[in-house]
Amino acid sequence: MTSAPSTLTHALLRETSRLAQDIEGVRRIYMRWLVAGILSIVCLVTGAVFQIKPALPPEGPIIFVSLFLSVMLLQLLNMLYRRAGKKRFVAGMAETAGLTFNPKGVFSIAEVKKHRIIPVHNHAAVEDGFEGEVHGVPVAFEEVRLSDIQQTRGQENSRREFTAFWGMMIRIRLHRKMEAHTIIVPRKGLQTLFRGRLDGFEPVRVAAKFEQTYTVMGTDQIEARVVLDPAFMERFLAAGQIMKAKWMEVSFLDNEIVFAVQRFRPLFEVGPIWQPVTPEYLRKLADHIDAVDRMIEALKLNRHVGI
Repeated sequence: MTSAPSTLTHALLRETSRLAQDIEGVRRIYMRWLVAGILSIVCLVTGAVFQIKPALPPEGPIIFVSLFLSVMLLQLLNMLYRRAGKKRFVAGMAETAGLTFNPKGVFSIAEVKKHRIIPVHNHAAVEDGFEGEVHGVPVAFEEVRLSDIQQTRGQENSRREFTAFWGMMIRIRLHRKMEAHTIIVPRKGLQTLFRGRLDGFEPVRVAAKFEQTYTVMGTDQIEARVVLDPAFMERFLAAGQIMKAKWMEVSFLDNEIVFAVQRFRPLFEVGPIWQPVTPEYLRKLADHIDAVDRMIEALKLNRHVGI
């Protein structure tokens, strides 16, 4: 069952077309600064070299110093441009979706630990958070990076840091409280090594197609099957593809649903200064908001979920 694009989907498409022109204009300004800066660097370095009158032929020092300073300028302008482009993009998306944007995130990881789908970690960084209502449902989502630092075996002062999670956390508020706890986790064991043990949970049999990729665990078989209807499972699989997720995990507990979307790359990063901005590129960034919209739409069709 493939749904027709929602009103929000159409609005996001229109906004990405407008933002593409806006951000492309910003990119061209930075590119002009880059070209002007490189020309200025070459002129200044050439004048300085001939003023010094080196013993070696002047071409070598001119090329080396000019290239070094030009690369430094490129990195600086690229960083400033991507920061400015991202700011315009997220502001436009938030306004279109009727959401509030906070670059420092909208909730702490401690608030969702009880869902037991958060990997073991000792450092958490959150940013780029959105919150508000989608289809009248309270929702909050943000980019999260969790890392774990461990002592290297046999080396007293050596520590190793690895990324346990890097992606998006989504919280959807329910109007009713779940009686049990149901979670969806990937089937591949290597992807879930860092999560705590799921004591008290039992496997829940669902559609064979879904079980090829994910395992459902729950503390109540009946509630788990009622909540995970075919429409939701289909949208869940589609959302993972839309968001280019390595894998996804979900928890239904108390009066909220939490999604953990593992990506291992940034969510809303505008391309480098040398890459032209197109509506197609920005739409890939907006797909994350669109996927949240589609999953909420599917959840609203299930009266047992309570949204």
